[in-house]
Amino acid sequence: MSLAPPRALVALASALALAVVVTGCSAASSSEGEAGAVATAGTTPATLAVEAGSMFVTVENLAGQPLLDVRVAIEGGRTPFIAVINRMETGQKRDLSYGDFRSRDGTPFSTRVARPRAIVVTAQDFVGHKHEISKPWDR
Repeated sequence: MSLAPPRALVALASALALAVVVTGCSAASSSEGEAGAVATAGTTPATLAVEAGSMFVTVENLAGQPLLDVRVAIEGGRTPFIAVINRMETGQKRDLSYGDFRSRDGTPFSTRVARPRAIVVTAQDFVGHKHEISKPWDR
């Protein structure tokens, strides 16, 4: 009678342990997924944060992945004032001066020119998912 080599036993034990873990995880996620969907229906985690200060608009990427074409718009009046960030890394914060915001005709943002109502931030990730946040102007 010969014994199997130790490497073969370790490989067999590893494969068996992996099969048990994968089977247990898939069964738990399918049963919890149904219950979790009911409890979390209508709520999505925040992927962007925006804050209007006295001199800057601060935008933060909370998405967990880089965002592309981040468009920050100060809404109000006839035309929005827009600033664009090409790419924001995960967890990155960017301060945009109010002078960075321009209307379509190139007019710089000023509270003398426009009465802002909200700040709207839109972005897209690498997968193509759209992210958006809107915050009322409260200054």
